[in-house]
Amino acid sequence: MNIKLFHVPKTSRFIRKFAFRALVGCTAFATLSLSNAQEQPAPKVEQAPTELPSMTITATRTDALVESLGQSVIVLDQEKIQQTKHAYVTDILQEQPGIDYYSFGTRASQPVISLRGMRHYHTKLLIDGVPYLDNSTAAGNSPMLDNLSLDLIDRIEIIKGAVSLQGSSAMGGVINIITKKPTEEGTHGIVNFEAGSHARFHSSALLFGKYDIVDFKIGIGRQTERGISSYRKGPSAAMDINGDDDGYRSMTYQAQLGLQLDENWRTEIAGSFIDTDEEYDSGDFNEMTFESIDTDDIYIRRTAGHAKIIGSELLDGALDVQVTYAKSRSDRIYEDIARKNWFAAAYRYKGDVDFVNAQAKFNLNERNAITLGIDYQEDHVRGWMIGQRKYKAWDETTYTSGYYLAYQTEPIDNLFFNANLRFNDHSDFDNEWTGDVSASYLIEQTGTTLKSAIGKGYRAPNPYELMPIANNAWFWRGNPNLEPETAITWSVGVNQQIIAKVLDADVTYFQNRVEDFIDGYGGFDQDTFFSFPTNIDTLKIRGVEAGINAYPFKELSLRLAYTWQHVRDTATGNKHIAFIPDHKVSFDANYNPITPLILNLGGVFVGSRYNAGLTNKMDNYCLVHSTVTWKFNENLKAYVRVDNLLNENYATYDSFGVIYNTYGRTYYAGLTYSF
Repeated sequence: MNIKLFHVPKTSRFIRKFAFRALVGCTAFATLSLSNAQEQPAPKVEQAPTELPSMTITATRTDALVESLGQSVIVLDQEKIQQTKHAYVTDILQEQPGIDYYSFGTRASQPVISLRGMRHYHTKLLIDGVPYLDNSTAAGNSPMLDNLSLDLIDRIEIIKGAVSLQGSSAMGGVINIITKKPTEEGTHGIVNFEAGSHARFHSSALLFGKYDIVDFKIGIGRQTERGISSYRKGPSAAMDINGDDDGYRSMTYQAQLGLQLDENWRTEIAGSFIDTDEEYDSGDFNEMTFESIDTDDIYIRRTAGHAKIIGSELLDGALDVQVTYAKSRSDRIYEDIARKNWFAAAYRYKGDVDFVNAQAKFNLNERNAITLGIDYQEDHVRGWMIGQRKYKAWDETTYTSGYYLAYQTEPIDNLFFNANLRFNDHSDFDNEWTGDVSASYLIEQTGTTLKSAIGKGYRAPNPYELMPIANNAWFWRGNPNLEPETAITWSVGVNQQIIAKVLDADVTYFQNRVEDFIDGYGGFDQDTFFSFPTNIDTLKIRGVEAGINAYPFKELSLRLAYTWQHVRDTATGNKHIAFIPDHKVSFDANYNPITPLILNLGGVFVGSRYNAGLTNKMDNYCLVHSTVTWKFNENLKAYVRVDNLLNENYATYDSFGVIYNTYGRTYYAGLTYSF
């Protein structure tokens, strides 16, 4: 293995620059922390260890307590998920501060989630710590959110800011979805049914059990909706859509088998399969009658699986090891019924991601730990144009290896440092170093937690972005001259307990600076009329996230959050980017007046933002949802949910006048039984 540590001069410049910023930031942080400690010296008695929540974050690969991380972290636990009774992961994510959302239709198979103004492919999605990415689209390695049902999920971890240990696609942050697992002996299960507006019917069942050294999980979910016409009348007569309903159907299957070989060693194998059929409008028309018709269907089949071997507390607790192999495949077919006699009536895109990770964590003592690891990822994409004959248009593969080192320490009580370093070796580009440093300090006397983080992220262009072959379906081609994107992200924040266990507030300032940002439609060929991606010199995003939590009494909890974001393209001077609002407000209220009754009211206000072509601003909108849950007993619950309570007429996506429809006020009722 030949690793050229000093191969690229610009890398050395980055290391010096990064190390200097990190050193200055952390030194200032430590000085402030220590000065606080000196100003209010503790009594000279033996201190009890600080009681921190048992919730750990696994998205960083180093398993850390929430309070020990300097990055901005959101954990949505089972209680929070069940309060809202939202149907999909995207529903609850879009209400979180610093997260933006849009979709190509009411139940589109490609909902887009972005963290702090970054592109959606700058967010790495993990399920149970394993990458779950779709590289079958031009964006490449996008999160496979797929309208994932919340019924099968235990909690969601969100880390905002570059997470260097996760490698490429984690420039903006990481979302880790933890599925439900057996915790007690015997067999248990959860069954859920929901029905409502637009002929929606959703059912899911999860069976999990544990017997001696064996545990298992089997889940299935089915979703169908009649839907509405995907988008409104377009800017030309040819796009005067007839308005018939575009339906949505999805089947989800998942299974896991685990063996606890002894008190230290565990092995598991898991897999999932999602089969989706989505109708949508393309603005096409019948070539004989010129009448507008609904032409298109998307068929998507996604398969993912992983196998793990985990060794915990080896050598008297001094060593934890883990080896993981994961594979995912996304196979999508775009069928154009109106063009069935043309050369290309359908397009098929298939992408495979193979991933291997091996790591060892050395617990030096109670306050210090070092993690060493190596991973390998292979991306393989293929594309076909299907008409009177089937033509294979492309077949490309890229490889990435990563070698990483992480150090966690608590030098004094309540002061935590995390330092990570990673070496990226890509098959098509020069080697690249990335890293991040974060610190968190709890001042117990005042109930103040200070947080700070700085990190570098990296993303190489995916095979689609690099291919010069033209895609006649969308008048778009790749660009083989693209350079990788790099980003420096940093944040500083404070969490303040105002009244213990009653009122607290938090505020964070963040900044992302993306070098060689890839604009998917930045170039235009005057001869062929094809668009192609180009690198933008620098994209700078800065913003503020603030929130306040109140618990006036045991039965009531309130949350209000605000996000401000400002984007600037330093090359052109543009102070905006598509679909990123300057202002966003979210709120949530949960009230449990009597034991069986739970009332939830929540929503989000999204300010004006520019459309895909940056030609005009889209209107702001406010979405409010309300849920009433009645617990008949510990096993049986019924609920009623109203979405878009204000019947807002809004849009999340606008591309040069093509606006995708959204639902007005909708009503749903459901029943959940657990045993």
